[in-house]
Amino acid sequence: NHPSLLMWSIGNEIYDTHADERGQAITRRLMDLVREHDPRGNAPVTIGSNYMPWENAQRCADIVKLAGYNYAERLYEQHHLEHPDWILYGSETASIVQSRGIYHFPFSKSILADDDEQCSSLGNSPVSYGAKAAEHCVLTERDTPFSLGQFLWTGFDYIGEPTPYHTKNSYYGQIDTATFPKDAYYFYQSAWTDVQTRPMIHILPHWDWNPGQLIDVRVFSNAPRIELRLDGEVVGAFDIDHVHGTQLAGHWRIPFRPGTLEAFACDKEGRVVATCVRRSFGESYALRLRPDKTDLCADGTDLVFVEITTDDREGNPVDNAGNRVDIRVTGAGRLVGLDNGDSTDYDPYKGTSRRLFSGRLMAIIAPTMEAGPIRIEAVSPGLQPAAVELRSQPVPAGQRSGVSVFAYNRELPIQLGQSGEIPLRKIELVAAGGQSLDETRRTAEVRAVLHPADATWRDVSWSVVDAAGIPSNLAIVEAAGQTALVTALGDGAFLLRCTSRNGGPGTRLLSQLEWTVTGLGTAYKDPYGFVSAGL
Repeated sequence: NHPSLLMWSIGNEIYDTHADERGQAITRRLMDLVREHDPRGNAPVTIGSNYMPWENAQRCADIVKLAGYNYAERLYEQHHLEHPDWILYGSETASIVQSRGIYHFPFSKSILADDDEQCSSLGNSPVSYGAKAAEHCVLTERDTPFSLGQFLWTGFDYIGEPTPYHTKNSYYGQIDTATFPKDAYYFYQSAWTDVQTRPMIHILPHWDWNPGQLIDVRVFSNAPRIELRLDGEVVGAFDIDHVHGTQLAGHWRIPFRPGTLEAFACDKEGRVVATCVRRSFGESYALRLRPDKTDLCADGTDLVFVEITTDDREGNPVDNAGNRVDIRVTGAGRLVGLDNGDSTDYDPYKGTSRRLFSGRLMAIIAPTMEAGPIRIEAVSPGLQPAAVELRSQPVPAGQRSGVSVFAYNRELPIQLGQSGEIPLRKIELVAAGGQSLDETRRTAEVRAVLHPADATWRDVSWSVVDAAGIPSNLAIVEAAGQTALVTALGDGAFLLRCTSRNGGPGTRLLSQLEWTVTGLGTAYKDPYGFVSAGL
């Protein structure tokens, strides 16, 4: 009778339902078992299937009458006409992979995998079996009023199943493992909340890129009209038709320059009901701690989540900070976990030191069984430290519950990484002569400026690729450390890319600039060389 009990599921993606008639017999047997153990019918029986295009799976669905579709929204209309007595819903939808705060440009290009083993939070990293975009999930549900709803795969990232890489956890979530929302979280919020009661607007990406680099700016809002401005100048406006429209987000492609990006959400009368601001920022200057509460219960099991970020000297949040932070907890509390949501970070959750990822780190603090003050301190090389004090309150007599925990703080091993390191935050590419080459200017010099200037890791690699990150034959690059000479070989467009391992086993940071070449003619491929499958 628990209110969260919606349906009894007798299977998910079970091959037997598709293989032959035996699946129907198993379906009836499992339904009978459910009814035996739930004679009052507290919940109906359902099945989730990725085999719904096939006849045997449809016969099993006809038995339960409550059919879950995994990545088969395209069948809703047809099956509803053929089986009006079925209740349809999305038992798994989306499966769009994304890394919080990581953006692979351009948005128009589907980029599932890249050198940094991250997925693009722009929304352009679809998998073959999932939805092509989050908009598809919203529109399908909106336009099929007979469907029950959908279960996004997934709400949170989880350890394992790291499609498309061999890293440590999944990229499917709308929220990462550290509980930080990704950009897609705000897209669904814009579609599923009411502007009258909870107006919202969200800009992506952050605003710190290479001078002149073309940046896809997307804006999500539940309002009917949005406007984007850069340093007070109107970039553009967009009317969102949430009821009938097919484009549910504003999109502009603009060259980067430092400044302030502002988005305004307007209601039907043109009044501004919500705003969002992205400001350019400098190097990290000071740590910031934000606990989700200040009082705990001294029962050994309560938790407080402390968000750790950095600000620059002007107080702007540094959205791409990667500083390593050491945490110390004293008093009536203990550090029980550190997480940054980075699928490629193998530092232990139980360490006392970890890097920020896309500007954020989460420390999880628990009380001991003794009431009293709890002090949390955060330090990082070269930054102003931060501290916050919490209070563990006595447990009223007779209300103590859970496992008794008499654990005090002690130094835990740091298995990977260097406690005193200063990670690289950004590779800024500077092309003083512009990003166009022709018969009169076939070569150009490009500098890689490392931020911060005192970063521990200084080695970089250069390459010439296309928009999908595949090596291009339109130019070659010769490099000496942080300076590169790019030479055009043929007409077209390419990206000059600079990457860093940043102390990791593989590429962990990448930066790129768009280039165009005219007047040189066609650059032919080597007929005796390998050709990427992506081409």
